[in-house]
Amino acid sequence: MFLCCRRRSPLCSCGISNSRRCRVQQKSWKKTWVSRSLRTDFLTEIDPDDHNHAFGLCGLGLGMPEIGWVSLNDLASVRGGLGLPVERDLLFRAEKRLNAYARDARLAGQIGV
Repeated sequence: MFLCCRRRSPLCSCGISNSRRCRVQQKSWKKTWVSRSLRTDFLTEIDPDDHNHAFGLCGLGLGMPEIGWVSLNDLASVRGGLGLPVERDLLFRAEKRLNAYARDARLAGQIGV
């Protein structure tokens, strides 16, 4: 899976300690994407009470990226071109806060890095 237990740990601890304001201002932790599609997500935390939901900037490739919650099971079931699954960008390092990525994504109509 694109977020194994070891990868989920920092996201879970982030979810325990963050308020809504902190979520939007922190730098994102994980970037996921679907090959051969415009789907991209920046996940910052996992709900500590329900480890199936993650918070972050979500772009379905429909021109309307938004900050919110996404089901990890639903995300894992997404397939791009040639049936390729969601992947985690191992080389991604956030250079700005989530709200800055969200502003840029809304202006561009898609999440771009």
